[in-house]
Amino acid sequence: MGLAALVAGVGLLCWAGVAGSVWLLLGASVVAGIGQGMAFLGAMTEINAVAPPERHAEVLSGFYVVTYLGTGIPVLGVGFLATAIGLLPAVEWFSAGAAAAAIVLLSALLRQPSRSPTAKVRPEARPGQRSTSGDHDATRAANSRGAG
Repeated sequence: MGLAALVAGVGLLCWAGVAGSVWLLLGASVVAGIGQGMAFLGAMTEINAVAPPERHAEVLSGFYVVTYLGTGIPVLGVGFLATAIGLLPAVEWFSAGAAAAAIVLLSALLRQPSRSPTAKVRPEARPGQRSTSGDHDATRAANSRGAG
């Protein structure tokens, strides 16, 4: 939903530039901001679900580095592009690129097999290490004794 809202927001941003409407610009900013926030939350939730406990901080800090670079570098790029071709065309190019990237990501997510949002993914234990998902062998043994 976040990626879809982001696509809608940047589409509205282009429309606001062409129409010259401040109100449309504000609405586009709100919709795009909500979409970015939802996409960030979804990515963070996924990372928390799949990151191995012993590397959780490392994976999370890597995610933040990529997120901050992904937020800052495009803004600088739009600034440089605006000096070459003008502000409105630069924003339009950026919006089209951001919308295309969000559509590609959204379509990739929709092609993945669905997983219950409440299901927790836990890594399997390595040989010699206790399982992080509970003592399944003991549970299986108890269930097999009771089923007989």
